[in-house]
Amino acid sequence: MLVSLTTAMQAVGGRVTDQAIATLARALLDSDHELRERLDRVESKLDILISQPANVGRELLAEAMKPHRSPGSARELIEQARIRFLEAHATTDSLSKSVAALWVAVCWQCLGQETDAIDWAWRASQEAIDGLYLYALRWKECKSTRSARARQLTELLEETSDWAESVRNFRAALAGIPAESFPRVKLIYYGQDGSLSDTQRSSYAKTGEPEVSVILAPGGAVDIAGIQLSYQLTLLHDGAGMHYGYQAHMHVDVAQYPHRAPSPYGGRYLKVIQSTWNILRPPPGHHTTALRWQPSYLLSAVSNPVADGSMVFSAQSALSTGNQLLLQVIPAKSNGDSDSSTGGSRGRIHVRLAVPN
Repeated sequence: MLVSLTTAMQAVGGRVTDQAIATLARALLDSDHELRERLDRVESKLDILISQPANVGRELLAEAMKPHRSPGSARELIEQARIRFLEAHATTDSLSKSVAALWVAVCWQCLGQETDAIDWAWRASQEAIDGLYLYALRWKECKSTRSARARQLTELLEETSDWAESVRNFRAALAGIPAESFPRVKLIYYGQDGSLSDTQRSSYAKTGEPEVSVILAPGGAVDIAGIQLSYQLTLLHDGAGMHYGYQAHMHVDVAQYPHRAPSPYGGRYLKVIQSTWNILRPPPGHHTTALRWQPSYLLSAVSNPVADGSMVFSAQSALSTGNQLLLQVIPAKSNGDSDSSTGGSRGRIHVRLAVPN
């Protein structure tokens, strides 16, 4: 998704010329047509497919691209289209809101307002990420994993995950920086690491619980439905100034999340949870990396979800392939969830912190 639009953005860069406007607007219409064909196959009803403001916005863009249109008239039509897409943004489902937000971003870029374009591209990304997380929570509410509702949500999750990745690539093209600079948030199924083949992934989709996976580079931060994650990495040096490892610091702010973590020192709720790990370089000739996990005093340091479902961390004892530290952020259960056997597994977020070689 968004391949033609991302390619067009990379081609025109930040130059807002009449030719650049035409290139972006045509690419937007092409991407929109591809997206609607894909979403039309999703069983869940999506607002963006039937939204009258969105349909009017598409027609206005098509009018702006007619060969006889003067540059001034084309800009006026694009501005009208932006207003219609803005109206379409007031939809209910997260994927539709994200799509409408991206269309607004492209219109702003065509109008020469790069700051507004970047802002709306960020909104499109944020709404896709929130939607992915919330759809996964709704899937867990289904009484049967083989129900029609579960099947619809699985399709919606797959499309939202692909869309979130596409928006990430578009944001990078818009900003003129590598996509790796932005957090990567995607769908996985519990029990797999996100690197399965399409056939294996299809099998997990039928039996596994959908969950959210996040990959953060040093200095990266992401907000997932009110759970704010940030990651800093510093070098460790010995007395002689030799680099012997890294210190990874994970910071979680749950002030905006409705179910905060209970403090281990009383009944107060923690707004900030943080933990630190030392990652030591292996001795010469070894191919493994020794990891010493050092939880901060604010963190209830447990290796498995606790029975009351409070927010905890679970850290594996070694780095995975690709030099990534694997963690889990496990929020509290929602109100009314009486299944204590699952602990805090509802809404589990798998976090991978990238560590340099």
